[in-house]
Amino acid sequence: MTTDSVVKILAVVGGGVVGGVGIGFLAQLLVRAFTTKKLPPWPVLTVRLLGGVICGWLVALWLFGGGGAGIGGMGGWGFGSGSGKGDGEKTTEVSKKDDKDKKSNGEATPPAEETLRIEVLGKDTLKKADMDASRCYRVEIGEGSRLLTMDEVKEAVRKRQAKEPPLRRIEIVLYKDSPDERVPLVSRLRAWAGDLNNGKMKVDISQPDANAPLK
Repeated sequence: MTTDSVVKILAVVGGGVVGGVGIGFLAQLLVRAFTTKKLPPWPVLTVRLLGGVICGWLVALWLFGGGGAGIGGMGGWGFGSGSGKGDGEKTTEVSKKDDKDKKSNGEATPPAEETLRIEVLGKDTLKKADMDASRCYRVEIGEGSRLLTMDEVKEAVRKRQAKEPPLRRIEIVLYKDSPDERVPLVSRLRAWAGDLNNGKMKVDISQPDANAPLK
């Protein structure tokens, strides 16, 4: 038995003892407050025993429940971290899983000439540069970078797909001041890109530790 397991077991026992004593004391206070009488020893012992078992059980679920963010682990017992997230976040999670699966299969990252880089700019960057807020995607194409709308991005990608070498990877760049990847501006772009080439397009997100350049 590892030291970590021993510590967890002691924590469960301690939680049960503390919970039992605390709940028993609370029960006595409530009875005295509502009836002005003292709770007999046997009911106190029963309440402490039940309280200790329940508290120990909850601590055990928290420590041994599978590593989720809540009691009982990921989605367990109704206390774990549930799935109440928007469609954009679900899409992002699926895409992340697909990326991990591809990496685990030993698939190499396509070279730069087969990659299209799309930067998603935030409102502050667009405002500073006096740019149209609807053109928040900066795409590097043959004649240099251009600010595009979502529809224009789709058109630019289609034109790039018709050229050689083939387009096999799209890199979505999120700077420190870019929208979060769960925001529809990003999640919809990623979902759409992931469906290209019959779902075989490699889509990655890079996050430079800097604000977006104005040009």
